[in-house]
Amino acid sequence: MATKFAKGKRVREALTFMQYDVLAELGGLPAGFVHCAALTVNTLKVALKDCLDFAREPWRKACERSSN
Repeated sequence: MATKFAKGKRVREALTFMQYDVLAELGGLPAGFVHCAALTVNTLKVALKDCLDFAREPWRKACERSSN
């Protein structure tokens, strides 16, 4: 679902993805699984922010990898 939403969008556009977008697209989830929509959104946003950080400072990732 998150991949489908983000595909073809700019990173900043995909950052607007919200929990209710997941729930609406899926037609809802059982009460015990609503938190899964939040996990999906949070995971996507962390990945997108990492992508933005890398675009701004690609040297930092290379330095972090070489020091590990």
